[in-house]
Amino acid sequence: MRTLLWMLVLSGAVGCNRGPRKPKFAETVAAGCDSVESCEALVDRARANWEKCKPTWGAKFCEKDHALLEQAQRKQRAFQQRENERSNERKRQAQIDERQRREAKREEEEAAEKTGLAAAEAESIVAWSEIKSDDCALRADDAACLAVNKFLANYPASSKAAEARVVIATSRTAKQRAEQQARDEQDKRDQQAAARAAAERAKNPPPPPPKPRVAKCCDGSIDSSCGCNGGAGCCFRRGGVCGCE
Repeated sequence: MRTLLWMLVLSGAVGCNRGPRKPKFAETVAAGCDSVESCEALVDRARANWEKCKPTWGAKFCEKDHALLEQAQRKQRAFQQRENERSNERKRQAQIDERQRREAKREEEEAAEKTGLAAAEAESIVAWSEIKSDDCALRADDAACLAVNKFLANYPASSKAAEARVVIATSRTAKQRAEQQARDEQDKRDQQAAARAAAERAKNPPPPPPKPRVAKCCDGSIDSSCGCNGGAGCCFRRGGVCGCE
């Protein structure tokens, strides 16, 4: 009896000196896997155990190994699902980050555009104040209208652009009116000149035209059908033309 007790004590001591116990494969499968490689290794080991068991003991006696294979495959699918979810989450987060980046960039561009527009508006107001727009609108002054057109070309979005367009439209009307007035005044001057010329002619009528001279025949008669130079048939049978009357 004492010998048996000593053997148990010694076996316990030897067992204590064997170091930490390695986990069984069932515990390894239950713990699962945390990478593609470890999941593949887990399934490969479970499949190898099952395939090693079947030819030796038959499928009926290897149900535990087959169950471990199925459990390892479920652990692999669960890991893949988690990886897919993490990948989708990273994609969603990347899309959110990209939208936020684009939104921030758009806001920066809008702010810069507003700043630029404000500066351009202030500059356009100063430029408009230096233009003599009334000279263009009321008198169609070429220099003033040229300045207004240049203003429209340089500041099309200015708050003064509408006023500038009205000035140009008004200047066209003023120019047409001025041109019509100039034509009317010229017609009036022409009519007055014609009236003065008519009055002058009435006051000093021109002398009557001289009476045409006719041929005087050599027999002393006059041939009123011929001039002094005579001609064919003049003073016929009267001796010809000898002078003028």
